[in-house]
Order: sequence, then C-alpha cells, then structure tokens
Amino acid sequence: MNGERAKKAEYVFAICSGYIVGVFKPTHWFLTDSNEYVGRWEFEGVEISDSPYLHMDISQLVGKRQNPVSYINM
Repeated sequence: MNGERAKKAEYVFAICSGYIVGVFKPTHWFLTDSNEYVGRWEFEGVEISDSPYLHMDISQLVGKRQNPVSYINM
C-alpha cells in the first residue's frame, strides 16, 4: 500500500463479501513495528458507527481480488 496515498483517504472501509461492515476516519498513519508485517501501514482513527456507507453493497466496485487494499473514490 502506498502510505502517502493512504494518508489522503478521508475514510477507511472494512469490507466483507462486497459489503461495507466498518467505516473509520483515520487520524494517524504509520508503518507497523511488527516483525511479521514489515513495510505494512497501520492507522489510528475513529469508528463512524452511523455512516451512510455502512452496509452498502460495493461488490461491483471491488469484485474478487487477492490484494486486500483498494482505493475507491466515492
């Protein structure tokens, strides 16, 4: 994942089977200090439990991908 591009994201979505199951507003991005995931990015943020995006079907946008990261302009 491109950390500089991720820092520009207004929201981060958790997606399961094409549906948004979690919406987060990131406040801080940083490289993980985990030895298992060297080079990966993490964020701290606030969960938005009343987001209009929650439970939205976006399967047509994400499809079936092996990469767990997608950038979507909505």
